[in-house]
Amino acid sequence: MKDFFQEISMAFAKSIGNYHPENFDTEIKEFGLYRRAIIFFEGMVGRLGHLLSRDLCGLVISRKNYYFENLLRFKDTFDLLDDEDSRRKYIELLAYRMLGFTKVKLSLNEPAFFAARAATVEYRQMERLPANFKKGYLELYDLSNAGYDGLKLYFVQNGIFVDFILQQYNYNDLVCVNKGDVVIDAGGCWGDTALYFAARGAAQVYVYEFIPSNIKIFEQNLALNPQLAERIKLVEKPVWENSEVDLSFEDHGPASRVAAAGVYSGTIQTLSIDDLVKQRGLRKVDFIKMDIEGAEFQALKGAAETIRVHKPKLAISVYHQADDLIVIPAYIQSLNPDYEFHLDYYTVVGDEIMLYAMDKHAK
Repeated sequence: MKDFFQEISMAFAKSIGNYHPENFDTEIKEFGLYRRAIIFFEGMVGRLGHLLSRDLCGLVISRKNYYFENLLRFKDTFDLLDDEDSRRKYIELLAYRMLGFTKVKLSLNEPAFFAARAATVEYRQMERLPANFKKGYLELYDLSNAGYDGLKLYFVQNGIFVDFILQQYNYNDLVCVNKGDVVIDAGGCWGDTALYFAARGAAQVYVYEFIPSNIKIFEQNLALNPQLAERIKLVEKPVWENSEVDLSFEDHGPASRVAAAGVYSGTIQTLSIDDLVKQRGLRKVDFIKMDIEGAEFQALKGAAETIRVHKPKLAISVYHQADDLIVIPAYIQSLNPDYEFHLDYYTVVGDEIMLYAMDKHAK
């Protein structure tokens, strides 16, 4: 295995002199004032550096950065990753997080990536559905010609590309949903991933989603796919470490806010994965997916027994919190030392980073 510090040092040296002001994707993130300020600042440093007599490398390192400050802890995750491609992508993501978007252009950022995403327009239909989202609507896609026989849903173009074409929840046909699997989908939103899992042959998909406007679209997407809908079960609760915890929420679709009881007008109680498994009498759990806006670690704590007993394949988002890439792999390994880990990402802006885990005896 390659040495972590040697690899990160090489990535740092390769990137520190770069200047990529165009390195963003407005399909994913708004090109806001913060990014404009960074471009202006770094551009001025590049043009006036010889006058200011300041070392650019020292300037970058001097900025307070969680990734610099905890570099030794990130080494532990590097050492857990089971394949060279996962380790390579992990290093470039760390460099991206340490140095910023004007210094590091991720290897996914190639013309072929954008061309493939643009090609998904061929699946788009004329119909639109009002939605509590950026454009105020979702567009109808028919994925029959993309290998998903008869599957239709209201969604967004990048979501179609990431979920169904790149297959974010399938790592090299190794950590993936297979025919007959029982799946827990934590973070169901509009039903896109539930439909993807059912289309791959899942016997049952239990989907956590509790935001009313999301559920409305979720139900409309299921109605478009009666051949898959009977295998999808909605769990109208937020997933958490413990059950029956009172929370409040404000409905803004995918950008909804959740807080302690009394902060917002909506009220809801949590349900842990371990308690869901007991309530539904599930004899097996084959696959758990999580993308819940930073609550992944707490939700994993509430799935500890399920992970120990059933040893499901895992696909967990690890980009919402700065320490996700540290605490989540370590915690999963503590539950089952026989898990093997992989990592991949699906945007050019360092988002949609997935940690995959699979018990080595289950191959």
